Order: sequence, then C-alpha cells, then structure tokens
Amino acid sequence: MVEGGSAKDFVAIKKLAWDQPEQFEALMQKLTNAIVEYLHMQIDAGADALQIFDSWGAICPATHYEAWSLRWIRHIIKELKKRVPVILYAKGMGHKAADQIHTGASVLSLDWTMNLRRVRSTLNHGTAIQGNLDPVVLTTTPEITRIEAQRVLDQAGKQPGFIFNLGHGMIPSAKIECVEALMEVVTGQKNA
Repeated sequence: MVEGGSAKDFVAIKKLAWDQPEQFEALMQKLTNAIVEYLHMQIDAGADALQIFDSWGAICPATHYEAWSLRWIRHIIKELKKRVPVILYAKGMGHKAADQIHTGASVLSLDWTMNLRRVRSTLNHGTAIQGNLDPVVLTTTPEITRIEAQRVLDQAGKQPGFIFNLGHGMIPSAKIECVEALMEVVTGQKNA
C-alpha cells in the first residue's frame, strides 16, 4: 500500500511514520476502522474465533511498538466487544508477550523461537497460548516430527489453555507422512 510493492526494509512506511506522523495516524485509523468492520462481518458470517497477524510488529522499531502497532490492535479488539475470542500472533515478538496480552487478546500465538514454558511463566494463568512447532520440521522425517511435537507438548505442560499449532503456517514442502506423525502425537494416538 505504501511501499508500492513487496518490500524488505519497509523504508516508505517507516519514513511516513517518522516524517509525517499525522498522515501515518490517518492511515492507521482508516485501516483499523476497515479491519474492525471486516472482522464484525466475519463474526456475523459464523466465525467462532479470530486471529490477528501482526506482521508489522517485528519490523517497527522497538521504541515504537506500542504506538505503531499494539495501540491499533488494542483498538480492534476493543471494538469487537468480546463477541468471539481473539488470537494475536506477532512473529518474532514473543519477548513482548506481556505487552501483547494487554491488547485484550484471549490467546497469544507464539512462533517456534519461543520457549512455551518460559513465556507461560511470565503470563497470568488465565492467558491461553498457541504454538509453536517450527513448520520446517514437517519437511524432515516422521521420527523427527514426533520428537519435536512431543517437545512442544512437554513445554506447554499440563496447565489448561494451550492450543497446539505450527509456529507460522504450513510450508508447501511439508511431507504428508510428517503431517500424519504430527497428528498422531498431538491427538495422542501414538506416543513419541
């Protein structure tokens, strides 16, 4: 939208945020309003839960994470009026989990770089977490997949409020036999 195509360094949007904060603010407000309207339509159409992907969080400078990202996510979640649970996923931002939970999200989704046990220990017991198997594991072998899936389950512990998930979606090179091994471990049909 701002970069004119795909971008690696996001120079244009960062420059806009710094050089023209009023324009950045107006853009973010328009986007936030559109997202709120769209998500209400998703709920009206039968969505039982929603997931917000904060791809901007890991790109914006740490000192601006609240103002440039979390503030807008907090507004979106507030405007949804707790109609459905909201999952928040911000790749590479698990170290900000305590800040993210203050957005009102019901669930924090974590990528594979985060230790679930460690993150969980920093959150209150009412916070659910989702994650976080590295999707590349599904390109290896069923044996490795079983070991790594069990590792994630062990890290998650027995505390309620855990959703097993990949740490960032399925990649096209995933092997069906690894996906089957993953399902066996997660559903308890077979132990690692």
